[in-house]
Amino acid sequence: SQSRYHAISADGNTIIFVSDMPDGYGGLDLYKTTKQADGKWATPINLGDKVNTSENETYPFIYNNKLYFSSKGHNGFGGYDKP
Repeated sequence: SQSRYHAISADGNTIIFVSDMPDGYGGLDLYKTTKQADGKWATPINLGDKVNTSENETYPFIYNNKLYFSSKGHNGFGGYDKP
């Protein structure tokens, strides 16, 4: 599926994006792709179970080389930050 939510690193060489591609951990997962030397984008890599849960992860944002995102599944930080 096409992602409406993505973040681009300051150097423009990494994109973190949201997708419901098959074989993910939940409904929406975060993936990473990097620009290769030939200018093409590498095959996306799922960010794994330390980031993705069985719920949805979305709204990625990169600041000072740190990834921030919203999650419905992380204990204490899930539910898209709703009490």
